[in-house]
Amino acid sequence: MPEQIQGLVFLPTPAFEPIERVLRGAFGFSLTLDQGTCRIYSRGSIHRGFCLSSELAPPSVMLTLVVPDVPAAYAQAIRSGAKVDGPPRINERFQIEHFFIDSGAGFRFEVQRFLHPWPPV
Repeated sequence: MPEQIQGLVFLPTPAFEPIERVLRGAFGFSLTLDQGTCRIYSRGSIHRGFCLSSELAPPSVMLTLVVPDVPAAYAQAIRSGAKVDGPPRINERFQIEHFFIDSGAGFRFEVQRFLHPWPPV
């Protein structure tokens, strides 16, 4: 099992402007990572991701586990009997290595590693 795990929750949004007003305007979050159709906002150790609604396939709530070793996490998921969508792969668009697990409870887990420093400085 990976030693260090961080978490992100990605939620669908029809537009980024309402999110910006609340998180950045009212609560001082910063835009940590802009991936075009998905954005991650941070304040201290809190990281929240939002993707344009069209970007998240049903089920549309995604819990992301950021791990240092995606293949090791994949092997552990397979050993545990988790329903995975395939082996780890590189997503050039978002610059991540990842795979998905169907939770069976109405949301997906994404297990990933950023291919760039995370969180960005």
